[in-house]
Amino acid sequence: MDKKPLVNLEKDMLEGLDHLGKVCGDDFIIVGAAARDILLQQHNIRPVRATRDADLGVRIGSWDAFKKLRGHLISVGFKETKVPHRFHYKAAIFDIMPFGDILTGKSEILWPEDGKIMNMLGFDDAFHTAHQFRTSTNLTLRIASLSSLVLLKVIAWNDRPTERPQDPQDINTIIKNYLDAGHFDRFYDEHSDLSEMDPYTVERAGAALIGRDLQRLCSHNPLEKIKQILERELQLADGSRYFQQMAGAENLALAMDLVRVMLSNMK
Repeated sequence: MDKKPLVNLEKDMLEGLDHLGKVCGDDFIIVGAAARDILLQQHNIRPVRATRDADLGVRIGSWDAFKKLRGHLISVGFKETKVPHRFHYKAAIFDIMPFGDILTGKSEILWPEDGKIMNMLGFDDAFHTAHQFRTSTNLTLRIASLSSLVLLKVIAWNDRPTERPQDPQDINTIIKNYLDAGHFDRFYDEHSDLSEMDPYTVERAGAALIGRDLQRLCSHNPLEKIKQILERELQLADGSRYFQQMAGAENLALAMDLVRVMLSNMK
């Protein structure tokens, strides 16, 4: 019997993923808000910001292979858009981003249609450390872990900070719910020293554990990149767009404190 946890998805998204799985097997990963929603809902935590979109990273070797994948998806009902990686399938929206051997030496993809550069740093780490779920159609899904989502969202935000204000907000949500999202027992069994932090709060404990998880799960380049970005934003203090977006209507100093705690546990 397959012991992977069962995940419930909307009908159109499930159908679209089934079509993708027939070509790619389990060689793709769900990232972004859809991954956040799935992981939080597994622990009865309602996401603050719901989504009907699915951001996917597909491990693929060449643009010819991606072209064939695109052709297959169109043949089964996916609709192309003006954005080269975005497809509509009925009411669902899929952003399908290639990574793996297709990347440049800088961990980037260069879209042949418009020359747009997209940073895919961290996707390999997210893929290899992903959770595995199954659907009602017995499709295996790789879902990026919450700590991986923090990594990917910081890097994506850094590329397009004015276009992605939701990323710092999502990171704030992940930090505040990290212990309750399946990490509480592990926190006390394996990282009980963190309970002695002063002051201790569940949010600060979550930030610290994310830092340790990133240190453990990430390879060198992605880890150094996230440190560089967040340390730069901390130096900007109140002038940081990142922390303004992360805090929203909440306390800016609290958002900065959570990131400091996370960074201090990534060394």
